[in-house]
Amino acid sequence: MKITIEDIVYEQTKVRGSSVRKFLEAQEALDTAGSTSPKSLDIIYQFIVDFFDNKFTSDVFEEMDIEETMDDYNAISSAISTKMNSSVSKYQKN
Repeated sequence: MKITIEDIVYEQTKVRGSSVRKFLEAQEALDTAGSTSPKSLDIIYQFIVDFFDNKFTSDVFEEMDIEETMDDYNAISSAISTKMNSSVSKYQKN
């Protein structure tokens, strides 16, 4: 996964267990907060920051286009879901 913030490209090549846990926690929190609350944006911003090992702060998202931020969140979410499903499938086959 790559993300560009202020012309700097950040890359995360691994989906660690801690990232999966934070993703699941974020999804649960978003279900509780609703999709159109200020808290939901805070959850999304912090999740992205955590996924990229705190190489930037959530403040950068305040100046970014929200569509770009949501595209990044959705891409990360999709990558994590794909890896989780693949891992579960491999486990179930054994």
